[in-house]
Amino acid sequence: MMVCFFWCAGALSATQQGATTQKMYRYKNKDGVVVIKDHLPPDVARQGYDIVDIYGNLIRRVPPAKTPEQIRKEKELARLAAIERKKIEEQLRRDNELLRQYTTVRDLERARDNMIKAVMVDMDIRRANIQRIRRDLEKMQSKAADFERRGKPIPKALQDNIERALRQIAEGEMYIEKKNAEIARIREEFSQDIARFEELQRQRARRLAQDEAERQRLRNRAFYCEDFNVCARAWQLAQLYVKDNASGRIELITDTLIITEKPRTDKDVSITVSRIPERDGRVEIHIDVYCKGANGEEQVECTTDRAQQIVRRFVPYLRSRLEQSG
Repeated sequence: MMVCFFWCAGALSATQQGATTQKMYRYKNKDGVVVIKDHLPPDVARQGYDIVDIYGNLIRRVPPAKTPEQIRKEKELARLAAIERKKIEEQLRRDNELLRQYTTVRDLERARDNMIKAVMVDMDIRRANIQRIRRDLEKMQSKAADFERRGKPIPKALQDNIERALRQIAEGEMYIEKKNAEIARIREEFSQDIARFEELQRQRARRLAQDEAERQRLRNRAFYCEDFNVCARAWQLAQLYVKDNASGRIELITDTLIITEKPRTDKDVSITVSRIPERDGRVEIHIDVYCKGANGEEQVECTTDRAQQIVRRFVPYLRSRLEQSG
């Protein structure tokens, strides 16, 4: 009987497990009614469905098949995104080249002027050649006129030379036109590069100013000490400062941390002071001030005038009190 009990229990458990893992299909029919079946009709496979167990618990959701129009739009969006990424990458590459090759706008102007000068030297050489060919052409045309005045045919060699000279002059003038267009292109490209370089320099200056402002902000809220006794006294003074300036009572005091209770109203401020050992042997005593947060946040770093005043006065307070105590 005992053997049957264990065998029956195992069989029942296996049966329940198999039933739990049995897959069913849940979908809406053409009338919008939710249907659950043990097989999936071919005509509803593309509309999307759920795979569930016999109790209706979701195992996996199969989304509707994409239409040709959706597939086309996705491909087009992917193509446009790839083009945009390529533009951004090219702009970054060009920005890096500008910053690597040039230090000032004057460097860009000097490079532009040198390129234009090289083109103009080439043009001057071609103009000189054209002038020489024109002089030769005038002589050849004068000889041809002499033959015509005497009623004699113009020699073929002379005719060929005249035609060659005319062709060389035309080609030279076309070459000069192309070089003028090249100079215009150089000016336009450098004009764009100079404008971009100036913008990059402004961005760099803004970043440096922001970094310096952040460093200054951190310096204003941190007191540094090296002597053990001075640091211990400064830590005691920090506790007094927190007690006098926080809205609530001090909840935690350790050798490295002072924390007041969290702000309860919009006007309250909470203060946290940390004692942090530095690698160079100094100790940093750092203050942070928090206000009541919005959108469910318990507290956030405070930027009100009162909070900024508490931060600004912290380091001078410690220094002045330490000086008074000798």
